[in-house]
This record gives sequence, structure tokens and C-alpha cells, in this order.
Amino acid sequence: MKLISLISILVIYNNCNWLLFYPFSCLDRPKIERLETIVQSFEIPDVENTIKFKEFYIPGGNLNYFLEAFKLGYDLKLLHNGSDDSIVLTYPHSQIFGQDIAISSHFFGVKLIDNYVEKKLPTEIESASVISLFYMLQAHGFKQKYRLRQWQLGLHELSLKENYSDLFIFYVYSDQVANAEMERANLRSLKLFGIGAMFMVIYIMNTSRMFTFKSQILLVLTAITSPLLATTVSFGIMEWFNFSITSMMGLIPLLMLGIGVDDAFLLIHSWKRHISVLDVPERLGKTFAAVGPSITITSITNMLAFGISSTTAPPMLSSFCLCMFIAVGMDYILELTIFAPTLAIAAHLDNDNVIIKKESLRDLSQSWTLLAQIITSKIGVVIIIVFQIIFYIISTIGVVNMEANFDPSKTFSSDSKLIKCVEIADRIYSEYAPVTFIVNNPPNISNSTELAHFMQIIEEIENLPMSRGKNFTLIWMNDYFDVII
Repeated sequence: MKLISLISILVIYNNCNWLLFYPFSCLDRPKIERLETIVQSFEIPDVENTIKFKEFYIPGGNLNYFLEAFKLGYDLKLLHNGSDDSIVLTYPHSQIFGQDIAISSHFFGVKLIDNYVEKKLPTEIESASVISLFYMLQAHGFKQKYRLRQWQLGLHELSLKENYSDLFIFYVYSDQVANAEMERANLRSLKLFGIGAMFMVIYIMNTSRMFTFKSQILLVLTAITSPLLATTVSFGIMEWFNFSITSMMGLIPLLMLGIGVDDAFLLIHSWKRHISVLDVPERLGKTFAAVGPSITITSITNMLAFGISSTTAPPMLSSFCLCMFIAVGMDYILELTIFAPTLAIAAHLDNDNVIIKKESLRDLSQSWTLLAQIITSKIGVVIIIVFQIIFYIISTIGVVNMEANFDPSKTFSSDSKLIKCVEIADRIYSEYAPVTFIVNNPPNISNSTELAHFMQIIEEIENLPMSRGKNFTLIWMNDYFDVII
């Protein structure tokens, strides 16, 4: 199985977010061309063989031919003092010897010059804020995919040094680099995971204070272990069936800890309510009868939500939702088969502490009685109604103004350089957002019927409401037919 990876190199000035520069002045151009050379000659040491760019290069993988054409036209215009009419370097389209080139795919934040022809300038472009370079690379098999990942991460590390040029800095963005940054953020979140787990331990021990200390330890360990074990099983099942484990799945243990501990709270609370039942099997049965439907319904609704999302979401979110679907299902089973029986074991350990239990229950009942009196009072009812109205108003405003999108920068660490890269990419995509179509069954161009049908499909795509039109279509057939006809 092969992997196609698109690498974007974004070049901006390093002293301000949006400073402008003349694209090919005598100072900038050599260093930009040197950057292209560095990318294509970049190597990473490896135990077996040095990892090189050409190992992943595919014919046509250098997508910067419009940029090269623009540089050629720019040089020719300078050579003829701007008087060569066969070269028209306008924006967003230029013409070189009658061929249209869409330079808007490489220059962004462009400012134009009025009457540049009368001023005998080589191009209409006065300045640009971003220059982009694109490379399409390919890897076959697991081993080469790993080598491609290492090469991309090495190039990303080079960009982090920020000492390439005094004039500008460059960013590297690709799927592998984004995944690596997500993984780094997940590792940093382990500290928060530990803090959250500590607070959960304290809360569970406070909730189960009617038990002895050794029973509390047992309940805490089981309450936390069950969701984490469910998460581990879900990862194993995903790997078993060859589903990809993405960096986003690092959030699953945190989510599952919340879901699993919530079920444990319900079981502990119901177990306390039936303290008067001395027979442990009967007490456990009443506990299941009281909270079993609640736990079952919430688990089923969660599984349905993640299950449906796994069939409709993009691939990365789909695998995340599928893993959550499995984890929630496994947690439901483990809560009923591991944590609930632990309550019975805790009761066996606490047989000599009936008086402590009754006193704890009496204190707990008094607290709940006081809370119930406050809630059912007139002032309590008014406060609840006011807060409910405010809640519904805020929720309605939030739902109406909510935009369904996925911002990858939210999954990066706050110090990640890719956050700035994503901001630049968002500005770029507001001007130019290419869409790649992969044709699995290409037409036979010698067959006029197949060719006409294929060109009709392209024309329909070019006429879509948000399309920039025919001049922005990058397909070799257009130039090929212009030459042979």
C-alpha cells in the first residue's frame, strides 16, 4: 500500500507577520532558490541507508513549475528592459509565450502596481507577503512510510532553527509533521492527565468515605483501572484489524476516565442507598436494578453517537470515533463485571464496620435533606428557573453561531511553530484552495467519446459556484491539445 504525501513550504519575512517583500530582488531570490535546493538535497542519517529526497520523488512531484516559469519570464523581461510583449507577468494569471500560468498558487498577500507597463517594470506585482513551495512525495510499504516520516520531521527540525536567512523564515507543513506535533502535545498532556487522575482519586475516596480505607483503595484502583483497561483493549482491537492509530487518539484515555468514573459514581451511590440489605447478592441485584438502566442507556447513546460519526467523519476523526465506540462498549462491560463485584468484595472487607457505615449514612442523609429543603423552597425554585432560562438563552446563541469545522492547531502544544503555520495556511486558503481529484479509470484519449465525456466532467467542475474557472485548472491535457491541434 502506497502513501502520497503533500509537503508545503511557506516562506515569510521573519521580522513581522505580514511584511511585504519584492519577490525576486537581488537579495531574496538567491536564498529562495537555495531553499529549493536544500529541500531537494536534504538528507537524514540512518542505520541502514541515508534517507534522501529522491527516494520518495515521483515524476511531476515538484509542483513549482509555475514558479519556475515566472522566474524565467521575470529574467527575460529584465533582459529586454520590460519590452518583451510575449511575456505578460500579471496577477493572478501570467502569460509566457502564449501559455497561461496561475501564479496565484505561489504568491499570497499580493500588492499590485498601477501602470507597470508604462513604468517599464517586469511585473505587475509590487510585493507579496508569502511564497509557497509544494512537493508531492510517495512511499511504498510500512518501512518506506517510516523513512518518509523521518525525512519530513528532519526538514521540520531544520525550519525550527530559524537561522537559515536574515531576511525570512520558512515553515514546513505536512500530515506527518502535524501528526508528530499532535503526539508531542499528547505527551505534554500526560501531566494534566496525572493531575486529573489525582483529583478523581480524592473525589472517589470522599464519595466512598462510608467504606474503610483498604476498601476505598480497592474501589479507587478499580474505578480508574476499568476505563483505562477498556481503552487498552480498544487500541488492541484497532491494531488487530489494521486500523490506523492516529495522534488524536491520545485524548481517548482522558475521555474514557471521565465516562468510566461517572458510571462508578452511580454504582457507589446506589450501593449506599441499599445499605439496609444485608444479603450481598440481593444488595448487588438491587444496585443493578436501580442504576443499570441509566448506565446502559448512556452507554448505548454514546456508542451510537461515536458509531454514526465513525461512518461519516473524515478518516482521522473516523478512526478516533471508531476507537471511542469500542472503548465505551468495553467500559460498559468492565464496569458491570469488574467494578460492581468489587463493591461486594468491599462489603465483605467491611463486615466489622457496620456502625461506621450507619453513622456515615446518617451524616450523608442529613446533608441531602438540607440540600433538598433549599431546592424545594420558593427562593430555590426561583433561582433554578432563572439559571435555567439563562442556560437556555446562552445555549441557543451558541448553537446558532456554532460553525462545524476542525482546526488542527487546537491539537498542537501552545509553543508549537505549526500554530503560526496553520494561521498562514488559513490566509492562503482564503485566496487559493486547490482541490485534487484522483481519476481511478482515466479515459482513452484516442477514443473521442471517452475524451469528450471526461472533458465535460472537467468543465462541470470548473463551472461550480466557488470555482475560480478554467484558468486555474492544472491538467496537462489542456496544454497538450493546444500543441497538437
